[in-house]
Amino acid sequence: GIQGLLPEELAFIQEERALREACQWSQEEVEQRCGITRQTLSNAERRRCALTLATAIKISHAYGKDLAGFADGARRWLQGLLLAALRPPF
Repeated sequence: GIQGLLPEELAFIQEERALREACQWSQEEVEQRCGITRQTLSNAERRRCALTLATAIKISHAYGKDLAGFADGARRWLQGLLLAALRPPF
């Protein structure tokens, strides 16, 4: 996997995979439901890439959740991404 993934980001990825398996969805089904590529999802699940805020939102919506619908650890990571996105670039 890649170095430097935050524990909260790992929590999001782990929860996504657990949800996908509980729904008995393939990566292709998630791809169709949220509009990200199977390769992106596969790389995230194997910890080969970091997720962007936009991708995390799309994944959340695929499971009928908003960002707050994920576990506490994942929520903290997502809130940090959102705050960073709203911060003016200086």
